[in-house]
Amino acid sequence: MSSLAKSFREAKHISPRKPGTALQGFPGKTGGLALGFFPSNRAGGNEFPVKPVILDEVLNDAIKEWNVAAEVSGKRIAFGLTPGAPHRLQNALAALASIHAAGLEPAALAKELDHVGIMTGRGVEQAAHGVTVVDDSFNGNPASMVAALGSLKARPVKAGRRIAILGDMLELGADAPAYHTKLAKDLAGIDGIYCVGPLMRHLYDLVPAERALGWHADPATLDPQEIAALLRDGDVVVVKGSKKMFWVNKFVPRLLAALQAKA
Repeated sequence: MSSLAKSFREAKHISPRKPGTALQGFPGKTGGLALGFFPSNRAGGNEFPVKPVILDEVLNDAIKEWNVAAEVSGKRIAFGLTPGAPHRLQNALAALASIHAAGLEPAALAKELDHVGIMTGRGVEQAAHGVTVVDDSFNGNPASMVAALGSLKARPVKAGRRIAILGDMLELGADAPAYHTKLAKDLAGIDGIYCVGPLMRHLYDLVPAERALGWHADPATLDPQEIAALLRDGDVVVVKGSKKMFWVNKFVPRLLAALQAKA
């Protein structure tokens, strides 16, 4: 959020005489998960009339649908949204703000938001043998990894555990090991962690023994049956890493098949 605000402040100094519209994030009424956006006309570069689009509440946190209520320039609009990571709420609010700023009717767009699904590998949920698997394997970077862990921790789990299967975050340069070890502070609230790849070894060495489920060096030889054997009925599992770690090896479909095959 602070980086978004910083970008917005910097944007004010770009072509200040050119009219336009900007979206700025700010804390919503209901805390970290609820984020608001507002469009602001940049006329003159200094005048920013606020027309808020604020998330009032998520009425329920069901598996199949979030029932969301937002305030768009003083008008309450309710809509459904396929559950996922918190950024789905942010994206929905940004879409409503953009429509409002364009002089169109946000309520018309809101009716369509519940038809917007989640792309494969971007947080799609599937269940097998009592285990819910969240496939977030299309990519992985420090920010998205923290977001995925935060989403898992915020999720209500009535029975079972919150499990993270984490693969290397690639193309981070010389600081790559440090980026992986920094994730240790975000593991509180995760019941079990399995790490894959040489870079994730830096993180795995910091995981408390009671929550360390295992480490495997080469994603290409990772046996999904080995992972399936670690999982129990009621577990919620997120699979997250750079594309080459799980996505290209079709690990999630193979894990789901291994879960289905469990006696």
